[in-house]
Amino acid sequence: MHRRLAPFLAVAALAAAAGCGPAGPNESKGPAADPVAVLHTLPVPSGLRNGVAEHEATAEQVLAATLPDAVPEAVSSRARGAGLGRSGIRTFTHPGGGELSAVIVVWPSHLTADNFGLQLVQTRLGKDGRTAWTPRDLPGSQGARQGEGDRERILVRSVGPNTLVVRGTGAVPDDAVAVTLKRMVEVQDAKGGG
Repeated sequence: MHRRLAPFLAVAALAAAAGCGPAGPNESKGPAADPVAVLHTLPVPSGLRNGVAEHEATAEQVLAATLPDAVPEAVSSRARGAGLGRSGIRTFTHPGGGELSAVIVVWPSHLTADNFGLQLVQTRLGKDGRTAWTPRDLPGSQGARQGEGDRERILVRSVGPNTLVVRGTGAVPDDAVAVTLKRMVEVQDAKGGG
């Protein structure tokens, strides 16, 4: 799994260092998010409870929250090298088991933010019954969901240089994942980040 993320991190590092044409990969396409402030605006999804309050997150914490397996130090080191900047995480729990994690990662450019989100979804597709998932009212988002096992659902969307990620497991309903991402997108879009 992490070997599949490595090519993204290599491309992201190049994107952070070089431009290409009039709208190069260094273009942010909007303001950087204040991850903790955006996550603070989230209401508790229906049927869920507050978990860990919104807080600044390290590269290791971001990767642990967005990837289901343990993250080798080499992967988190490459993520920092690719420009993984300010990040934040907030979690909610479901009384029937499972957790919803909302994550925001600020990158040097829109291209890097887009690529990171794409890789998070693509590394899951076709594994353990996971299929592509894009809710109708979240255009531009990408996701994957699993009907059995851990019942992992993940949705991502880049807004400017920011990757917004929501990951639910267990009894967390699909709608809670989609509504949480939609709220994050709306808050960041309101700052001119669309």
